[in-house]
Amino acid sequence: NENDEKTILFDKFFWNYHLFKSFTDMKSTETSSINCREWIIRLINGYFCQQYCGIGIRSFRLTLIARRSRHFAGTRFLKRGLNCEGFVANDVEVEQIVSGEFSSYPGKLTPITSFVQMRGSVPLYWSQDPSVLDPEPDISLQYFDPVNIATLSHVRELL
Repeated sequence: NENDEKTILFDKFFWNYHLFKSFTDMKSTETSSINCREWIIRLINGYFCQQYCGIGIRSFRLTLIARRSRHFAGTRFLKRGLNCEGFVANDVEVEQIVSGEFSSYPGKLTPITSFVQMRGSVPLYWSQDPSVLDPEPDISLQYFDPVNIATLSHVRELL
């Protein structure tokens, strides 16, 4: 179902999901017509910036939106690799939107371009020891997965 896929994708960035899980599962009944989903405020951990820029006589608006996945999040040196469900550590989706200045195109559609980039840890079971005072700590593979089940799950989610 397309709506289920959209919900799953959005839930990836729904940071207070665990607080509202029981409410989102509720269905309206004959005795109660309240739709609990309408009352939920979804929090997203991310960044938003919008700036007007110019090159020569051309002006445009640059928008940068980044949102961080709630799955397998943590600090840089303590979370590495991926978990058994296929979620990589510190997964972030960044979208860059460039749009023409509205006054430059009176009566015409404003040109817009968008570029989405996904970034996260390498999708393997690996870690580094953050307690070592070595500027280049050794990488240790924690678990040998000959068929790469979690890595395949991660790649399927990207497609």
